[in-house]
Amino acid sequence: KSRTPNNTSQSMAPNNTAQIAPVSQPQPPPPNDFEVLLNSLSISTNKFRTVNSYFAFRGSASPTPDQLGRALSTEVSFSQGILAQALAPHCKNITCDHVVAVLRVVSSSARVDVLTALSPHIIDRENKESIIASAVMLEQEEFARILKA
Repeated sequence: KSRTPNNTSQSMAPNNTAQIAPVSQPQPPPPNDFEVLLNSLSISTNKFRTVNSYFAFRGSASPTPDQLGRALSTEVSFSQGILAQALAPHCKNITCDHVVAVLRVVSSSARVDVLTALSPHIIDRENKESIIASAVMLEQEEFARILKA
């Protein structure tokens, strides 16, 4: 009796000879499609494992500012900084615009942790004033909201 490899299935052809058909293997997602990660994060119960799996196939990605913000907004506030630490080393070309977009969507309690995680990866530090101005504006809005209550 012949053996077939574990990744094949065997069927009999009309002439009683065995035909081996390959079993489909999971394929990596298409390159540079950060939307795949966003879709996975939206349904994932273990976002860190999802991030690691995504980058195991890709190595890196170039998300838009909106995409990076959406990725971090999928996590609860106390873990947004940790998720930023997991994402940042794999994201190419993080700009001050990315950081501003992210700071707008993460919780106020996570902003410092998220900025700390992203900061070493910013490629246009000469534009850091946009981050500072955005942070000041966000804090002013937060204080105004609190004082209104």
